[in-house]
Amino acid sequence: MDKPYSDSLCPFRLTELWHEDKESGTVVVFSDLNLSLSSQQLNEIGSFIWKLLDGKHSVRDIALSILSECEGEKPEYQSVRDDVIAFVGQLRDKGLVQWDDGDSVDVLLVMPPFPSVYASKSIKTPEYSAPPLGLCYLASVLRLNGFTVSILDMHQNAKLPEDIISECRKLRPKILGITSTTPTYPNAELIARLAKAFNSNVVTVIGGAHATCLPDECLKSGAFDYVCVGEGEYTLLELTEALVRKTGDALTIPGLVTLDSNGDIQSNGVRERVSDLDSIPWPARDLLDLDSYYQKGSIISSRGCPFNCNYCACAVISGRTYRTHSVNYVLNEIQAVSAKYGYKYFDFHDDCFNLDSQRVFELCSEIKNRKMEIEWGCFCRAAQFTPTMAKAMAGAGCKVIQFGVESGNQTVLTKIKKSTTLKQIEDAVIAANEAKIKQIVCGFIIGHPQDTEDTVTDTINFGLRLSELGATRLTLSLLTPYPGTEVFLNMKQYGITLLEEDWEKYTFSRVVMETRNLPKERLRELYSIGIGLFLKATQK
Repeated sequence: MDKPYSDSLCPFRLTELWHEDKESGTVVVFSDLNLSLSSQQLNEIGSFIWKLLDGKHSVRDIALSILSECEGEKPEYQSVRDDVIAFVGQLRDKGLVQWDDGDSVDVLLVMPPFPSVYASKSIKTPEYSAPPLGLCYLASVLRLNGFTVSILDMHQNAKLPEDIISECRKLRPKILGITSTTPTYPNAELIARLAKAFNSNVVTVIGGAHATCLPDECLKSGAFDYVCVGEGEYTLLELTEALVRKTGDALTIPGLVTLDSNGDIQSNGVRERVSDLDSIPWPARDLLDLDSYYQKGSIISSRGCPFNCNYCACAVISGRTYRTHSVNYVLNEIQAVSAKYGYKYFDFHDDCFNLDSQRVFELCSEIKNRKMEIEWGCFCRAAQFTPTMAKAMAGAGCKVIQFGVESGNQTVLTKIKKSTTLKQIEDAVIAANEAKIKQIVCGFIIGHPQDTEDTVTDTINFGLRLSELGATRLTLSLLTPYPGTEVFLNMKQYGITLLEEDWEKYTFSRVVMETRNLPKERLRELYSIGIGLFLKATQK
């Protein structure tokens, strides 16, 4: 045994393949742990103990039961107790027995593996290697309220959905909380099914953008007991309190969708979003192997987006109201992470980092006042980006900036409700370049409902123009109608025809639709041409 164990431990059998031999009265145990049957004949005392390994009898109960059966001079309790622990320890080493030795959790939070269309090596790709801060925020709120919680990032750890069984065997969670984007939803559903097959009592909860947009689909799958819509910190907290501590009624919790006693879908609406972000504790990064991620120093300093781009679902979770952490909260968090882990580079994962220009200048000024020797990157809106802001950001350590350009045709930009002009985008790239921001990334989308071959050509040419103005990287995606977006909700009106029902293929790089103007094959060809030209333009 690796460490001393308490008398209160309650061992339980992991196999029900056993019977009592009628002639000897002893127990024969079979195991299929290694996919082939093996057997073990227990002696009389071992058989007596085996029958009590139901998870209800503690080590103390078992030892006292043995002592009560002893005739004549009885051995010392401590000796019997040690023998019991040694015996069940041997059984655990053989995969026949387990017990809660402090590793079990109230809630296990899971990030599903990425779609099977990607190779396992995708975890090495910088864009797809960031700690799941959303889960970390959920965990920090749960821990603050006294619950035990663990996080399993199955993508970063290159795990398969079936690996959830070994995690559930080890951690024995009461609640399994799974986050999901649209392309990871099939894996999320499979994980929940496998967990239920292993332990029918585990409560499965799904959250994230896909679940928020399609809660009925998630519940009708039969894999999930609850759907958490919108921001989940306090919805999951109240659900955990109701299920684990038996306080409150889960059926009345705002932000939850579930089935009522008649099997009908019951929705309690979207919970009011947190207005004071500083009231939320820092994300529980210590529950992750943070060094394994490329974007180790990920930070979220604001939530919400007030814009209405018809292709975007970012407001589904965080809403249209722009809310920010205070500059003091953000920089204290960065300093704490830097002190603990030694990181000097940080990625802001805000949808609209520079929406509040005064806050940007305040943050940059305070970074310099605190003499913080850090570098960082962020996503910015070109329409709010100015030369003065570029210089302030560069002076405070900004090395990477990303702009969502989306189209190189002004009519298309207007139709997709981007609220940005081509001139503003050009000026933003020039400003960032003149401020000597090292990496300037511009992202584009083709396949908008209004796109034609001519407007796609405009987009590609505009990207090449931006590279001449200083953009160091150009990315190109295919319009993908995610649930919750305006284009998804109004496909008929927009002339979009879905060609693919497999959510795993909704990855921005596979053609899952066609429009009135661009059939599938032509869209694929234009995408390939654009990628080639963008790569050539930025290979310096």
